[in-house]
Order: sequence, then structure tokens, then C-alpha cells
Amino acid sequence: MFDEAGVKYTSLNSEIEVCNAPMEQLFNLVPQQELDHISDVTIKKYGLNHQISICIEELGELSTELLLNNSAKNTAAETADVYITLNHITYGYDIRKSVIAARDKKILNPNYLTGDNERLISFFALQKELLKNINRGFDNIPEITNRTADAYIALIKSIAERNNMPTVRQIVQSKMARTIQRIQAEKTK
Repeated sequence: MFDEAGVKYTSLNSEIEVCNAPMEQLFNLVPQQELDHISDVTIKKYGLNHQISICIEELGELSTELLLNNSAKNTAAETADVYITLNHITYGYDIRKSVIAARDKKILNPNYLTGDNERLISFFALQKELLKNINRGFDNIPEITNRTADAYIALIKSIAERNNMPTVRQIVQSKMARTIQRIQAEKTK
């Protein structure tokens, strides 16, 4: 099966099998430059701690959807929200290279984060580290980096398992377009 970007993928035993495409292509649902622009504008407008709070909220909402074992359609919107807010985290903390390095190393293990329970634990672990950073001012960037890498892996494996890559990509693009429209409308006021 191919998605709109021409990446061939299948959902098989909760794993992703990619042919003729680097793993990075699978993690980049939309152009990184556009996503970074949105992260930059929202962090400048609302602050990094606010965006962290939003990410924590979105991780919780996706976790609820997964716990309820909702359909791919029901989880797609929450998955898109988490994808966008994870970028706010990596952009705001300037940890993208470290997250990618950790993620690429971990993804090589086919048994890593294979079930929904393990994925939920990875989301909760990231929430915990983000809360430590906001509430107590801990300098726990290495743990945030590690847990963000886990969350990206859990997210992509969840997308593959539910076979909803095109739907999630479309929702991410739609949410980004609406955000850009709001940003442009605010500039004209």
C-alpha cells in the first residue's frame, strides 16, 4: 500500500515495513519547515510552557482513545494533535537531532514498543518528564529527549497498526493550514 508521499508501508504485527524510503520519511508526515514555522509562531505567542501543557493534554487524550480501543478514525485526530505538539517540544527545546538519533537507534529493535500498553507507558513517561520540567524546573532534557523519541516511535507504530497513515497526514495538514490562516488573520488585525 502506498500513501500520498509514495511511501510503501504495511501494517504487520504492529510493525512498520518500509520499502524504498528512509525511516525519516515515515516520521515526517508533513514538510518539517512548515511544522517548525507553526511551532515557532505558537511558542513565541503562547510560550513554551503553554505548548508543553498542550502536548501533555494531547498525549492524555490519545492515551484515552487507545485505552478505549477506539477505531483508527477516532484515534487519527488525536494522533495528529500529538504529532504536532511533539514537534513543539523538539523545536522548543532544540532537541530534534538528539531525538532523531535516539529514535533511529531504538526503532531498529523490532520488539520495541510493540503493543498498545507499552506505547501508553511511553506517552505517560513523557508526560511525567514534561511535568517535572514545568513544575519543578528540573534540568531533565536528556530524559525528555529519550521519552520524546519513544513517543514518536509509539505514535508511528500505532499509526501503522491502525493502517491510518493517509488519514493522519491529511488531518495534520488540515490543522496546520487552519493554524497558518489564523496566524495570517491575526497579522492583518
